[in-house]
Amino acid sequence: MSKEVQHCYSQTQTNVEEKFKLKKIVKRDFLLVPLYVLAIFILPDLFANITTWILAIVNGYLSEDYLNSFYNDASTVYAFVGEAIVILIFYLLHKRTIITTAMTKIKELKKYIPLLIICAISTEVFTSFGNIQLIFYLNNINIMRQLMKRELKSYLHIRG
Repeated sequence: MSKEVQHCYSQTQTNVEEKFKLKKIVKRDFLLVPLYVLAIFILPDLFANITTWILAIVNGYLSEDYLNSFYNDASTVYAFVGEAIVILIFYLLHKRTIITTAMTKIKELKKYIPLLIICAISTEVFTSFGNIQLIFYLNNINIMRQLMKRELKSYLHIRG
């Protein structure tokens, strides 16, 4: 690399490093990771099992489909409650600084709005394109299956 390119590269790298450099690591946020895993994955499953067992014991015999449906619904409700608890705990950990931080970040967000809109539109376009390709592919598979059935029937008819 030439000296000019190296100089530009080193300036860009230091600008990026300074931009994303945190002045203070908030160590209490690390508590949220195990709490999130506990509240979203482990406790909803445990509570849903317990409430399903209680429902089965109290009501006597219930069909397996009903119990599975109840378990899924209870698990979803408990996961939602877990998410709300994690968000509430995050708010309580940061209630002194959350509003000022949010306001400054929202003001900084204004310069990224065109990029966000472009990303959202391109995501929709590519998703739609992927869905169209999938539908085309599935239709071709159906056509191939129908042709294979016809060929098999005609082959069996000739042989029989």
